[in-house]
Amino acid sequence: MNPSIVELTAPDISCKKCKANIEGDLAGEPGIGQVTADVAARRVRIAYDQERTSPDQLRAKLAEIGYPADP
Repeated sequence: MNPSIVELTAPDISCKKCKANIEGDLAGEPGIGQVTADVAARRVRIAYDQERTSPDQLRAKLAEIGYPADP
C-alpha cells in the first residue's frame, strides 16, 4: 500500500478515551493503515489506501462512531 494521508478536524474529541475510541475503531477498517488522533488539536490523521477508501468514507465513519469531522 502506498498510503495517502488525510487530516480531519473533529471538534468533539476531548479526552484520551476519545483518542482510543477513534484510533481503535478506525484501525480495523479496510484500507486504513494508521490512525493518529490529537486530542489537543482535535485532529485525526489517517493513512489510507485510496483504492479501498476515500476521505468522504473516512468522514462518514468518524461521524458513525460519534466524532463528526468538519468539512
